[in-house]
Amino acid sequence: MSELYKLPEGWEWKSLNEVCTKITDGAHKSPKTIENGYPYITVKDVDSNGRIDFDNCKLISEKDFELLTKGNCMPFNGDVLFSKDGTVGKVALVNYETPFVVLSSLAILRPSECILSEYLQNFLQSPLFMEKAIKSKTGAAIKRVVLRTIKEFKIPLPPLQEQKRIVAKLDSLFAKIDHAIALHQQNIDEADAFMGSVLNEVFGELEERYEKKLLKDIVTKLGDGLHGTPKYDETGDYHFINGANLLNNKIFIKDNTKKINKSEYEKYKKDLTNKTILVSINGTIGNVALYNNEKCVLGKSACYFNLKENIDKFYIVYVIKNGDFQRYIRANATGSTINNVSLKTMREYPVILPPLKIQQKIVQYLDQLSQKTQALKKEQQEKMQSLKDLKASILDRAFRGEI
Repeated sequence: MSELYKLPEGWEWKSLNEVCTKITDGAHKSPKTIENGYPYITVKDVDSNGRIDFDNCKLISEKDFELLTKGNCMPFNGDVLFSKDGTVGKVALVNYETPFVVLSSLAILRPSECILSEYLQNFLQSPLFMEKAIKSKTGAAIKRVVLRTIKEFKIPLPPLQEQKRIVAKLDSLFAKIDHAIALHQQNIDEADAFMGSVLNEVFGELEERYEKKLLKDIVTKLGDGLHGTPKYDETGDYHFINGANLLNNKIFIKDNTKKINKSEYEKYKKDLTNKTILVSINGTIGNVALYNNEKCVLGKSACYFNLKENIDKFYIVYVIKNGDFQRYIRANATGSTINNVSLKTMREYPVILPPLKIQQKIVQYLDQLSQKTQALKKEQQEKMQSLKDLKASILDRAFRGEI
């Protein structure tokens, strides 16, 4: 990180290695996990707000914990964690009574007496640092920021008293911004809850008036994707789709979605039509998408079924989104760590089935409400993003001595 701008009087540029007594990372080999033991923290256990989730993290034995502690994998209170592998940029200040060790994907920065832990924490979240960190990522399969690079990054360092003032100012401003963000998130949650209650009400009324048919009786075909791995080809024109690609009624092609060539596609393709609905049944379960002629092969976590002609596919999408179906698949899912819904469970779900014209009227009514709900959520999300951008702007100004 070069000295991009002139600092206020009394400030100076220092490398992170100069302001920290230790910059290291966690274990480079994952120990065996057990049901009861000591916390072992990875990137996934740190949320976007810097909180560490001890309730759902992996646990290791006392022997492994002691070995990793001796190997400098245990952060102290006052240390700052920075995620450097894969998901780069999560930052957490260590201030917990619970002792824990970390995986190598987390860097441990131990501040010296010349820098406040909170000042370092804020700097690691600033656009000034993050832009440089992301640009410095290396590696083929998993992109990472190496420790040597982190040590070389420069930080604008004011006297301790000025650091305290900046931290106090940021705490005050961010508390107000975070409160506003929370209110917008509450509006989004309430919009989702409203739509959910409408679905429950609509299908509750339908249940009193119309018969039910098992899903297997209203489809021409029901199956899942490939139980294995195709041969990937970065130059291929087709994609290998799993349940994680099913979102908001569509198939989403992500940056990390694997590609395959036409030969692999022909080998593993399924009979998907304009009446095909996809549902995620492994890992994250219950997501739904409509097939829209995407050039893809399905993985095992994507269930597909082709509806008969007298069934409105948009009506069935709402059936799947309804709370009754979501509760049904969760109640019947198997697996201790990864949820899995069997094809038999899918086939046996009882669908409330009014005549086609009634299905279409229900879809029209629910679509109108859904569009209004989505518009409200979009507005709230845009306001939240504006507030997050404001936080980034404030951080940028803070490390220029402008607040």
